[in-house]
Amino acid sequence: MLQILKKNLPMFHDIEWTESTDSTNTSLIKKIKANDIKTPYLEGTNNQIAGRGRQGKKWISNNNDLTFSCAFNINIHPINLPSIAIVAGISACESLKELVSHNNSQLTLKWPNDIQWNDKKVSGILVETIKDHKKDNCYFAIIGIGINLNKAIDKSTDLNRPITDLSEITNQPIINCEKIIQIITRISKSWHKDIAALEKNGLQYFYERFKKIDYLFGKRIKIEKESKTIQDGIANGIDQFGHLTLNTISGVKSIYSDNISIHYKNDYSD
Repeated sequence: MLQILKKNLPMFHDIEWTESTDSTNTSLIKKIKANDIKTPYLEGTNNQIAGRGRQGKKWISNNNDLTFSCAFNINIHPINLPSIAIVAGISACESLKELVSHNNSQLTLKWPNDIQWNDKKVSGILVETIKDHKKDNCYFAIIGIGINLNKAIDKSTDLNRPITDLSEITNQPIINCEKIIQIITRISKSWHKDIAALEKNGLQYFYERFKKIDYLFGKRIKIEKESKTIQDGIANGIDQFGHLTLNTISGVKSIYSDNISIHYKNDYSD
């Protein structure tokens, strides 16, 4: 698989695939801090034993998941850093839609970057950034993704929330190695292209693409922080910084994704 990926992704300086690691994001961050890699760089694993989600939550991973991370350089103003997560989510969701021959209209993006199908989570993305002190406004963006491939019913039971996987979406008994290679290739190429587009054109370049897959749009939602409701209203897309916008009784409000939970009817979690 590794040799095929290297052939498919010549724009990456290197690709590493391990049997097991704590976290592919953490591993890339350590390599970057040690000045040990050149970007773009891809690292994946067969078994991630200490995966992380947003807000420091644990990403439950097993051999029925696909887990990998990519590191890129991007020149971007610090105020626009949240837009990287939005773009990463758009790219990944669109890539999966292209690879699913049917039912792909049900694949949507729940702000900021959870991919869902029929109200069930199929994938989560974690974006972390490190300042590159060699240049002004230059950062390393580490984008990690976990995709449920098979047997999501086990994870759904553990988390007590609806979870799905690609085998259910594609109506296949198991996602084979050939399909896994296609997924990694398509998402990684899309990230590489869209991070460059974000750097050049800004988030406004992605507005229309986001609208087409926006899961929350039009839903009445409640925003909680530390178990307290801080805002509620009707979801109305994103602003120029990638923040969620809500139509509220006191006007339009922008919500930043840090340490908040989003709840709506029939919702089980953020």
